[in-house]
Amino acid sequence: LLARMPAFRDLEPDGHVPLFADTQPRIFAGDVHPEMPAIIREAASIASVESAIAVHHGDFRDLSKRAIRERLGVQLEHGLILANPPYGERVQPDELEALYADLGRFCANFPGFRAAFLVANQGFEAAFGQRPRIKKPLSNGPLRGYFYLYEIG
Repeated sequence: LLARMPAFRDLEPDGHVPLFADTQPRIFAGDVHPEMPAIIREAASIASVESAIAVHHGDFRDLSKRAIRERLGVQLEHGLILANPPYGERVQPDELEALYADLGRFCANFPGFRAAFLVANQGFEAAFGQRPRIKKPLSNGPLRGYFYLYEIG
């Protein structure tokens, strides 16, 4: 989950003006895998952006918009939800459909946001429950999938 916060007007370290000069990125990163929070924190430290990231270990279904807003310290009026949900390689098909439907309901709590997903599962679009603004074919190694972009309204 990425959220934008106004009033960031500094130049980038290389002297270039940032693409969105009136925003400061805030990132809420999470994963259910127990090793991922440490990996996320290490990557953020290497990129020198650890102050912009709140890390969560757990399932998105256990999160509320309020909890995310409190962790990030921003209003969450605009932003991007970005995920690479399971494709079905390690999750049972019936669990996967429920996961995609829950993801659609979760995203519906963020009007004004965009949501983008990389998915190699034919059932994602129907289970998510919204029509994508953009749907582009892609592959992840041998898996054929799609990039989906949604405007959450």
